[in-house]
Amino acid sequence: MFYVFAVVFGLANGGLTTLLPIISAELFGLVSLGVIIGGLGIFTTIGQALGAPLGGSIFDITGSYRIAFLVSIGVCTTAIIISLVLLRYKSSTGMAKE
Repeated sequence: MFYVFAVVFGLANGGLTTLLPIISAELFGLVSLGVIIGGLGIFTTIGQALGAPLGGSIFDITGSYRIAFLVSIGVCTTAIIISLVLLRYKSSTGMAKE
């Protein structure tokens, strides 16, 4: 099971690492790409640092991870909606590639 996990995790994490700059450049252009990726990195680090303690606190208070999973689903759904709005805005305004 460890090897299956390692392969799946490696592919998923590698895909995310590769796609982040490509999608950012596609949506926002190349002029401020470094600042955008740096900002995303800060928010990613904050989320990773707070996720486990908050999930543990929710479990300690409620005795279940249900609320923690629902919060995670809500955050991911919000991110998807924002991404779709950005894509629609980009296609409707014809933002130029830089």
